Amino acid sequence: MSTTPTGRLDQWLFLMQHYGLPTRLLDWTESPVLAMFFAVSQWLESEQPEEKYRSPQMAVWMLHPIELNRLSGMPGFPNTWTGDHYGAQTFRLAFHPSDEHAPIMASTLPFAVQASAVDRRVVVQRSCFTIHGKDNRDFDTMLAGTPLVSNGHFLKFIIPREVARQVLVDLDAMGISFSTVYPDLAGLAKELRVRFGPPPQHKHCPSPA
Repeated sequence: MSTTPTGRLDQWLFLMQHYGLPTRLLDWTESPVLAMFFAVSQWLESEQPEEKYRSPQMAVWMLHPIELNRLSGMPGFPNTWTGDHYGAQTFRLAFHPSDEHAPIMASTLPFAVQASAVDRRVVVQRSCFTIHGKDNRDFDTMLAGTPLVSNGHFLKFIIPREVARQVLVDLDAMGISFSTVYPDLAGLAKELRVRFGPPPQHKHCPSPA
């Protein structure tokens, strides 16, 4: 059951992100096992058009939130359940684009926050978020050449697509499945389709250049 937030832009964004609306947030998890699940579960969707899954590989990204925030000028790794004063202007930017008549003093680089428990999914998935500031480039481009990369605080672990099926089987044996990661009727329905429905018809991704 969701706790409907009132008057908190950050909580509205957390809830929107978890249910598929586009936001300025990126989802992260504190659990490497859950990160692996999110990465390889895309294998089940590879019957989708090639434009959606162009890469023959999957990946888990590792990010040090405190070091990112140091680079972004945000102290520590703020929690969001004790107030919304941290980075409030950057969250406001998601709803009120800045212009010359009403400038918003948002951060330039993204920063990381611990999410308040606005929904059961946030808790079960051990969710954290980064929110983009004024720089709209992707993380890989934005952070290239920064100490975050050179010091090993932003890393990419490649997972070949051909091992995804077996990884999903192994995770299921550990109790990590759609019904446990998404503890609601939508998650249960997805798990029933995976367990008892027809196998996905996978399209072939192009080989790496």
